[in-house]
Formats: sequence, C-alpha cells, structure tokens
Amino acid sequence: MPREHHAALVTGEGAVLVVGGEHSTRGTLASAEQFDPARGTWTQAPTLHEPRGEAGALWLRQGTVLVVGGVNELGTLATSEEYVPATCVPMTCEARGPACGVAPDGCGATLDCGPCVAGALPGVEQGP
Repeated sequence: MPREHHAALVTGEGAVLVVGGEHSTRGTLASAEQFDPARGTWTQAPTLHEPRGEAGALWLRQGTVLVVGGVNELGTLATSEEYVPATCVPMTCEARGPACGVAPDGCGATLDCGPCVAGALPGVEQGP
C-alpha cells in the first residue's frame, strides 16, 4: 500500500519491514508490510495495535520491534508498543484440505484450488 511518514527497518534476512505511516486518503495506518528485495515482492505483516505515522522504530534483542511515539488522528502519541514482526505464510490448497475454486490464502491474496465438482462449495473445506 502506498504510504509516507512510516518507519522502516532492515531484517536479519535482508528484507525491509515497513510499519505504520500515512496514506493520502485512508489517514494514519496500522498496517505493516515486508519487502523481499531478492524476489521483488511485498507481503503483509501483522498490524500495529494503534495507527502511527512519524513513529520511531528499533530492533530489540529478542527480535521484536519497539515502535515509539508518532501521530494519528487523535494527535501526538506519547505511547509505545512492542511489535512482533512475524511474516505471513500463505496457506496452500493442499493444507486447506479438499477445497475447490478461489479461496483466501490467509495473507490477503487468493488461491485457485481448481475446479469444483458437483456439490462442492467454492473455497470451503468439504467433509470426508
């Protein structure tokens, strides 16, 4: 998602973690994304607890991120939060069990699990 006034950090794997910020029409953001420069792809990451633009961020020893201060629609924030930057691992059709059609992957995208047979519901796990 396009954003400005966000915090960005480089992960140990060389990816770029982007948290919070502001969007021109949506306002202050709580969303986070991770950019993999080797693949040139963006993936969703867990959201912040509170929308924050212009916040500071730094890695903590345990692998979490301290996100401090910033602003949102309520004004200047005098709070901080410990952010856990686990990356989203997309679900596969095989992991969903006997599903068919288009189904959510759990990371904001969709899967195409193949054609549905008579009586099957698209994107819904079927019983044995």
